[in-house]
Amino acid sequence: MKLDLEKNNIQTKKEIVASAAKESQFIIDEGFADIPQVLVNSKKIAEYVGAFVKGLESHVRAEVDKGGREGLTINGAKLILGSTGDRLDYAEDPVYADLQKKLKDREKMLKMVFDTKVSIADADSGEMIPIIGIKSAAKETLRVTF
Repeated sequence: MKLDLEKNNIQTKKEIVASAAKESQFIIDEGFADIPQVLVNSKKIAEYVGAFVKGLESHVRAEVDKGGREGLTINGAKLILGSTGDRLDYAEDPVYADLQKKLKDREKMLKMVFDTKVSIADADSGEMIPIIGIKSAAKETLRVTF
């Protein structure tokens, strides 16, 4: 299997994802390979590509910066510099920090009630702490470590 994005005229992220899904299903259906081995190798390649991309980014940032506001367009992909925006340090505010602590304490109380399946009264306020439901159930994951 040889992936040639330009030859196959694959340009968009959606097309890349669809092509990858099609290729992986083809390998599974045809039984060409040891599927767990292909998964492990693919994860290793993904790590390699991630590190490779990071290595190129500082150089490419300088090139994109030369393009000004319009950035660059290469092989149908647009490269534009953007900002993630500033993140405020809310923890510097004592009121915020106090509210965060109270929130954490409340979370611990709700977790304890959920785990024991017994509603209890808050020692300070006398309020009955309810047994709350699950927002999203745990899902099984497949971890690949190397």
